[in-house]
Amino acid sequence: NEKEKAEELLTLLESGKNIAIVSDAGTPGVSDPGYRLVKLASEEGIEVIPVPGPSAAIAALSVSGLSTSSFAFFGFLPRSDKKRKEFLEEIQEHTQTLIFYESPHRVSKTLLSILETLGDRQVSVSRELTKMFEETVRERISRVIEILGERKEIKGEFTIVVEGNSGKTEETPSETLENQLRICRERGSSLKDSVKEVSQKYKVSKRKVYKEALKIWEKA
Repeated sequence: NEKEKAEELLTLLESGKNIAIVSDAGTPGVSDPGYRLVKLASEEGIEVIPVPGPSAAIAALSVSGLSTSSFAFFGFLPRSDKKRKEFLEEIQEHTQTLIFYESPHRVSKTLLSILETLGDRQVSVSRELTKMFEETVRERISRVIEILGERKEIKGEFTIVVEGNSGKTEETPSETLENQLRICRERGSSLKDSVKEVSQKYKVSKRKVYKEALKIWEKA
C-alpha cells in the first residue's frame, strides 16, 4: 500500500500537513514495510521524527533472562526449510543474543529448525506481549517445542529470543570429530557434506571441522 499511497502522502506533507505512521501492534518500521515511506520522505527533504512506543523485540528481550549487553534482531526467518536452514547456519557462531519474530502457524517448525541448526540452547518465547493473554516461556528449545506440541491450538504473534553461541561447543575432542569424519568418508560422503554434517551434529564451527577433515582426506 505504501507504494500506491506514497505520492499522495508526499503531496499532503509538502502542503504543510503532518502525517503519523501508526500501528495497531508493535513499532512501525520494525520488520514491516513502513521504512520505505520513511526513506522516500527523507529523500524529499521532509523531516521524519520517531515517537517511542512498544517494541515486541525489546520487550521480549527485557524479560528473557538472557544477555542484553549485545543482541541481533533478524525479524522473520525465511519460510522455505532450505533457506531458513542456510540462514541459521550463517549466524550459528554469533555470540550475541538472537531475536526473531514468528507467526503462530510456523513457530513450532521454526523452533525445530533452530534446534537442529544451533543446538538445544536456552530460549525465551513470548507471545501477545502487553495484551490480555501475554505469556513468556523460558526453557531449552527442545522443551518449548514439547510445550507447544501439547496445545490443541497455538495463537498469538511470537517473539523468539535465543541464547548466543557461548563457544563451549568448541570443546568437542578432536578424536571424536576425526572418528565421525572417517565414518562419513567410508560411507561415501563428500568432504563438503561430511564437514556440514559433523559441524551440525556436534555444534562445532565448520572451520575447525574442515581442518580435521582435510587431514583425513589427504591421508586417503
